This record gives sequence, C-alpha cells and structure tokens, in this order.
Amino acid sequence: MFKDTDMGTQKAMLMTSLVYMSHAHNDTPGLLSSIAQKHNKNGLNIKPYLYALWLDSLIAAAKTIDLLFEVTTEILWRETLQPRIDFMISKY
Repeated sequence: MFKDTDMGTQKAMLMTSLVYMSHAHNDTPGLLSSIAQKHNKNGLNIKPYLYALWLDSLIAAAKTIDLLFEVTTEILWRETLQPRIDFMISKY
C-alpha cells in the first residue's frame, strides 16, 4: 500500500492522524468523518482489518522508543483509539 509513497510525508500524516484520533471526542462528526470518507472503500480502500494491525504496530513502535511505556500506557492508548477506529470501520 505504500509503494511510491514519500515516507517523510507519510510520517507527518501519521503524527496528524494521531492528533485527530486522540481528540476526536471533541469533533462530532466533523473532521474524523471526512477522514473516514477518504479512507473508505470508495476512497483509499483501507480494509477494516488493517486498523487493528495499525494500532498494534503503533503500540509496538511506542514500546520500543518510550522507556516508560507500560501496560497501563498501552491500555490507555487502546481505550483512546479503539472507539475512533471503530468509527472509521463503520464508515467503510
């Protein structure tokens, strides 16, 4: 999926997506709706099963760079991001 992708741009988009995903509770339906539309089957066609892989990969990466990362931190990440992921999937 990332063939011919500028990874510098992709990294910036990842940071932006984390901000949107972590603050989406203040944005109903707003920006997350437009992002979900862009990622649905008529847009980038991000398959629903890929979101779980994204979250697992994100957490694995955070564990490798954050020496203070612990089980409680992982639980908070998952509790914060999962409802937004569920929303994204619901708009597929």
